[in-house]
Amino acid sequence: MGKLAGVRDVLVLALALCFMASRAAADVRLDWQAAEGCPDAATVTSAMHKWLDTMGTPVAAADVQLDADVEASAAGYELALELHTRSGSRSMRMFSENCDVFAQVIALQASLLITSDAATLAPQPSAADTRPARAFALRAAGFLSTSPLTGPAFGPTLTAAYVTLPLRLELTLGYVFPRQLRYETHPEVGGDLQSGFLSVRPCAAAQLGRFELSGCAGAEAGLIRGRGVGVSSTRTTVRSWFAVVTGVGLHALVTPVWSVWLGADLLTSLNRPEFYVAQLGALHRPARFGFRAALGIEVRMW
Repeated sequence: MGKLAGVRDVLVLALALCFMASRAAADVRLDWQAAEGCPDAATVTSAMHKWLDTMGTPVAAADVQLDADVEASAAGYELALELHTRSGSRSMRMFSENCDVFAQVIALQASLLITSDAATLAPQPSAADTRPARAFALRAAGFLSTSPLTGPAFGPTLTAAYVTLPLRLELTLGYVFPRQLRYETHPEVGGDLQSGFLSVRPCAAAQLGRFELSGCAGAEAGLIRGRGVGVSSTRTTVRSWFAVVTGVGLHALVTPVWSVWLGADLLTSLNRPEFYVAQLGALHRPARFGFRAALGIEVRMW
């Protein structure tokens, strides 16, 4: 009777696990070979389907194959059970003084296998799936540009954004590192120029799996500072600069929190302030059209 009690304990535990497991669709196939005095295959199959109905597990796609062999022994009955599922195969052996118990054991094992397989094989949410559509974002990037300073010019940007897909609103503060420009005819004379800018632009954004693609258009305003070099009387001049900026951005989502960002912008100058040294003509004037490429990391908060 001790062995039978052990089997019943297993049944109680299995029943509790079945209620806790997620429900799934399954088709249980049984190959039943039993000693005389045991239930036939139809009885065992009926018991299995009753358990599956009780657990709320409908029968649909083929998921589980059970091969059961029951042999009589001096101590009672021995069950050799092989279980084959989408996630693999396993085997187990059990003893009982009552062969009828095995029908319930097999039914419960089938339910456990179905629900555990469903949980194991169900698609897990990706970074894109778990990334909220509404958030605040902060992005740090480095860029290479050809405007407003003659390229290639380099610098950093810091962008704050409000995201509510499919829209983004970005505010970017940037700085262009100083560049030394000299006259070809007078290499000792020229100027050191640097620039800072602020841009505001709305964007249309779409999420495609682990990627987020955006297209943006907005306005950019900045200051260009030039200091004369190689002349007896040096002078520093600051001029304003305005442009229309259009571009695209691609986020590669690494986690729901942060992503790698790649951006490309076209800058169209609305004014082109000129920097020069007297008697030598123009030293620098922003190009009508410029290009900027950037790479950075964005952190999203919600």
